[in-house]
Amino acid sequence: MHRYLKNNLIILVFINSGFVFGYIFQLIMARTLTPAEYGSFNSLNSISMVLSVPFTVLPIVFARYTVELADTGLGKLKNLLFKSSLFMLKVWIVLMVFGFFLLPGIKSYLHLDSFIPILIVFLDMLLILILSIMFGILQGLKRFFPLSMGHSGYAVIRLAAGILLVSFWGLAVNGALLAGTIGTGVVIIICYFVLRDIFISKEIVLAKSFYQEMIRYAFPVLIAITMVKLIMTLDMVMVRHYCTEDDSGFYATASIIGRLAFSLPAVLVIVLFPEVSKHSGKSSENKHLWITLGLTAIIGGGITIVYVIWPEWIIMILFGRKYLAGSPFLQIIGANMALLATANVFFTYYLANLNYKFLIPLIGGVFLMVGLTLIYHENALMIAKIQMISVVCVSIGSLAIFVTDNSKKSRCKKATIY
Repeated sequence: MHRYLKNNLIILVFINSGFVFGYIFQLIMARTLTPAEYGSFNSLNSISMVLSVPFTVLPIVFARYTVELADTGLGKLKNLLFKSSLFMLKVWIVLMVFGFFLLPGIKSYLHLDSFIPILIVFLDMLLILILSIMFGILQGLKRFFPLSMGHSGYAVIRLAAGILLVSFWGLAVNGALLAGTIGTGVVIIICYFVLRDIFISKEIVLAKSFYQEMIRYAFPVLIAITMVKLIMTLDMVMVRHYCTEDDSGFYATASIIGRLAFSLPAVLVIVLFPEVSKHSGKSSENKHLWITLGLTAIIGGGITIVYVIWPEWIIMILFGRKYLAGSPFLQIIGANMALLATANVFFTYYLANLNYKFLIPLIGGVFLMVGLTLIYHENALMIAKIQMISVVCVSIGSLAIFVTDNSKKSRCKKATIY
């Protein structure tokens, strides 16, 4: 258990430090680039993020099946790494063929002077695909220190490359985008050395059915990730649509800060997932669950308390006095995100156990949020409260599934004894 707590601390410190360096990178780019260049840079980043949403399942899927293969030797993991990377390369090539036909349209729509920024984004997507596989294998092998260093190292390398390429060499948007590509490439090289024992092992070919099982598992993972993202972001879209432009701006600042109550403790599930996958069906898995749930509640709850007591001070420090009207939103959004972070611990637990019943309350919560907002949207505060209702319902539903499943297990054990 000491090792489990140590791994949580490593993940918590290093991955969240990566978020800090990422924020510093954005501040430096905002100050160095012109407003038009910074707008183009973030537009291209947004396109990359949208296109990469299906790829967010890769670390979870590969972590789950790496746990399954880890005890059988490294030869099967070598086949998993090589064959999956080759498959992703083929997928990328197919996507790029379609992408090249869209180049003129993307260039025109974003008012770009060159195709080069778009090509850099395309290259970055390939590297992200490969890195996601490597990160998933590292997570499944429980090599949390190199995994966390990879996350934070990427942010540091991108920051250093961005300063060099943009501030000193004047490469503007191309330099800002290339900084991320360089960061991803360097981390891939580092991961190669960390996983070198896999690369030098004798390859053992996995059955085709194994990969088919992985693909089937990817679908519920994708649904879960998408639903969580929708709960976190739909409120901003609704506020933008139904409320004034000023309220939309105030709400956006509160939402950006409020999400820290989710993102800071959410990294803890990286340690929980492989532990539960390995001990699935054993009593020790619940011990890991309660530890992660407790740590998440303490961190998320602590952040929420700070938001409730000093909302004006936090907003003024980070965004300035003109955004102080967002204080009431911050108090509610912070609580919503902290509660969603605790519910996300259950989601991770269920996915590790191949239990998909939690998708019912999760999907239902999204529809509830949209439905209530369509009826009640008098002001931004009302929409934030509707998000709270949705998160509470999802959390209760997830907890109810856990209690019900454990009650069934207890009854089965008693029946077996008698």
